[in-house]
Amino acid sequence: MKKNALGDGTSKCVLCGDTFGFLGPTASLCKDCKKAACQKCGVEESASTSGIRFHASSSSNWLCKICAETREMWKKSGAWFFKGMPKYELPEAGTMNGRLSRLFRPSVINPIQRASIAEESSSEEEQAIQPLPPSAATRHAPLSHVHSVSSVNSLPSRRESSISQHQWPSEEGSSSVTSSDRACSVYSEVEDDVIIDEVYLGSMEFAVTFDPETNTLHCGLIRAKGLRAMDVNGLSDSYCRAQLLPASGKAITPLRTKTVHKSRDPEFNETLAWFHVTPADSLRKTLHIVIYDEDKYGDEALGAARLHLARLTPGRMSHFNVFLEKPYPDEVSADEGPGRGRILIALNYVTRRKALTVGVIRCAGLLAMDSNGTSDPFVKMQLKDDPQRRKYKTAIKWRNLNPEFCEQFTFEIKLSELTSKTLVFSVWDKDLGKSDDYLGGLELGFSSKGDRLRHWTDTIKFPDRRHERWHNLCGQLVGE
Repeated sequence: MKKNALGDGTSKCVLCGDTFGFLGPTASLCKDCKKAACQKCGVEESASTSGIRFHASSSSNWLCKICAETREMWKKSGAWFFKGMPKYELPEAGTMNGRLSRLFRPSVINPIQRASIAEESSSEEEQAIQPLPPSAATRHAPLSHVHSVSSVNSLPSRRESSISQHQWPSEEGSSSVTSSDRACSVYSEVEDDVIIDEVYLGSMEFAVTFDPETNTLHCGLIRAKGLRAMDVNGLSDSYCRAQLLPASGKAITPLRTKTVHKSRDPEFNETLAWFHVTPADSLRKTLHIVIYDEDKYGDEALGAARLHLARLTPGRMSHFNVFLEKPYPDEVSADEGPGRGRILIALNYVTRRKALTVGVIRCAGLLAMDSNGTSDPFVKMQLKDDPQRRKYKTAIKWRNLNPEFCEQFTFEIKLSELTSKTLVFSVWDKDLGKSDDYLGGLELGFSSKGDRLRHWTDTIKFPDRRHERWHNLCGQLVGE
């Protein structure tokens, strides 16, 4: 099976070679080989049926068929008991309810230990492999204290990123961790609450200089690589916002770069400067860099990088090449959303009726357009380029900024035709005796981005299911 593998395991399925994406299969990461496989080329193996107890933080393991076949071969041959199963985390004896207090590195057992284990196994159902002796166990450092160090101009591999993604790479001249120490630390003792994040958000390269003579901090944003795809073409429109936290005075407003359109590997090549940064500020403040995808419905954060200014050497430029992390709520700018409210939409394509059912559930946080501080909202909807020019609208909810409509409408259309259509929503404030006021709009189709594109593609890929999702409203008039 391994000889017939067609994909690379990153952008393509490791077995069949299908390309992942919005219109392609969904990628699932194999627990053993750390390669991506599609749903039809993978096996979801629960911990209760696998015969071996694994890490207590997850109840099931997703494996590609190559690793699943290897596990079965090990389990049926019985070699896992006497030799130790490589890359497997075996529980310690005496654990209750699958709760693991420590994970040990598989070791080679001498004949005396092997004989004693075989005798004990005859009286008990299942015994764990004996841990390393105390003299050998002391050579392994806890995983929570491992600092995976990379060079200034190179990134560690993606497998190492699951361990070191929360650690900053050191500057030139700092001590480095050898490959043998890093390999040993993977199997060293860990806490129960440590959870390794497998999500890859991309990387960021930048350079920072602090000038103590002029009290100026310069940050050169060079480039980013491997950002998330936000549109149907697999690209994004990204820009950076940088800020010193905790903020004070004029530094509250974050600085931003220009937008690089249609690229997952944008080249920014811009320098941002903060003035009146004292040496005391350099010891307590942190530089936060957040990458956004520009969108008229509200910019979405793609990843964040953080740097403690205390790590800098005054008067010296320091280069960093780091993996992006999920941004904290206080890092996301307050003005990233358009502020026109949100709408909850439910979509379902019924194959038996060959029709798309659209449910307008509710709206929240709408603008107040009347003098009494409220609005009288209703929703209009239509399909763009519809030969029948069908248009629907909901009932009016008087004096309500968070109306509940709970209405459903039907568009009879073939599933293959939905790929070229766009569903348009517009929210209006009803005014008697004059024209209605526009509150906000929404478009769902293959020209959308982010969650709106994902909502539309899920409706087409998985018919006969109800897909319900919140969306922001934009101030631009849609459907015209």
